[in-house]
Amino acid sequence: MQSLSRKALVTCLLSLVTGIAVILEAMTFPETKGGGFGEGPAFYPTLLAGILIVLGLLTLREPAGKGAEAIEAEEGDEGALPRYGIVSLVVVLSGISIALMKYIGFFASGFSLVLITIFLIRPPKTKMMLISGVLFSAAMIFIIYLLFEVFIGVELPRAAIFNG
Repeated sequence: MQSLSRKALVTCLLSLVTGIAVILEAMTFPETKGGGFGEGPAFYPTLLAGILIVLGLLTLREPAGKGAEAIEAEEGDEGALPRYGIVSLVVVLSGISIALMKYIGFFASGFSLVLITIFLIRPPKTKMMLISGVLFSAAMIFIIYLLFEVFIGVELPRAAIFNG
């Protein structure tokens, strides 16, 4: 029997508690038809909470000592420490991106956030890495556009500076 890492247990517990709390709150939403493939306003929060619960349970499959730190150390980075600074910076940048979204719109804000995040995680060392980061960021924003605007019909925030 494998022992579980403390991080996996904490992640699973937080995912379960958050997911269950969201589902319970979504149950209080009014039962109307139309939003969320005709299922009402609780559809998307419930769906995302369910995904969060499943992902949280999947973290229990990680054996102790096989976290990101162990994987980095296996790759030859002796004494590798987790990169919490980058995670914290991405969280701050996400907040800034959300705040700027009403001024510069989703497309510019989202593209910038994805691109900066990619370059923070893996700084480009070649021209090809730079180009692939830009293409990946553009593709992500295009997929989000297709998913929300085209298929679901949810309008993404537009830039206020272009509205006159």
